[in-house]
This record gives sequence, structure tokens and C-alpha cells, in this order.
Amino acid sequence: MTIDDCTERARQAGGEATTPDSHDTHLAILAFSLIGEASAVGEMIKRRPRDGTLDRERLAKRAQSAS
Repeated sequence: MTIDDCTERARQAGGEATTPDSHDTHLAILAFSLIGEASAVGEMIKRRPRDGTLDRERLAKRAQSAS
């Protein structure tokens, strides 16, 4: 997946295309979704030293959801 693919995918998230004129509510929903996914990825990485394992496949899926 290229950066252009990621950008286009992100623009289509949330049920409507994101444009420079998008409503604040639409942008807030996208931002909070990104924050939630990034938090989930951070939690997985944080637990790595404690648990001694890292589910790389799950991590990749969560990271991809965040993009």
C-alpha cells in the first residue's frame, strides 16, 4: 500500500469523503478513531516487555486500521 492509497482510504473513512470543507464533526470523528486505534497499538507494545510476546499479525492489523 502506498502513501497515496492510505490517503485515499482515510478520506473515505466515516461514511463520507473528507475534503478541505468537511464539517468539524466529521473531522473530530476521524481524529478520535485514529486516536483509539493508535492507543490500542500502544497498549500492545507496552505489554510486550511484561508478557514477553508480541502478536505481530494482530499488531499489523491494528496499525493498518489506524491508517
